[in-house]
Amino acid sequence: GIHRYTETQSVASQAVLRLAPQYGLSDEQYARTMTLSLRVLKKLGRA
Repeated sequence: GIHRYTETQSVASQAVLRLAPQYGLSDEQYARTMTLSLRVLKKLGRA
């Protein structure tokens, strides 16, 4: 059938956390905020 001629593809979606600048932040401000947040989570043992 048709499955012989098609390949399986993954579809991902972001449902909870958007990974893009929001709330009027510039790209640089967002990058700094995310970096700081990840460092804090790592120190807390959550990332």
